[in-house]
Amino acid sequence: MIVPSLSLDGMISDMYKIFGKENCGYCKRAKDLLSSEGLEYKYLEKDVDYDKETLVDMVSTDNITYPQVFKGNQLIGGYDDLLEHLI
Repeated sequence: MIVPSLSLDGMISDMYKIFGKENCGYCKRAKDLLSSEGLEYKYLEKDVDYDKETLVDMVSTDNITYPQVFKGNQLIGGYDDLLEHLI
């Protein structure tokens, strides 16, 4: 799914973006995975950098799991999807 309205100032267009929340083990795993691969990412925390409604609009579902990972404006999905994406 392409999210054309997703544009974060000052970010490289193909940079990974992790939309996570506090105390999320899979969010930490996603950050660790990208770091171990030497890939740049921006971590955004729920209720600090964005609200749930914004994320629901971007992924087009009310059933949100965390994290939700994008590369540029392309939705990759959750941690398992990120792992598959990188293989």
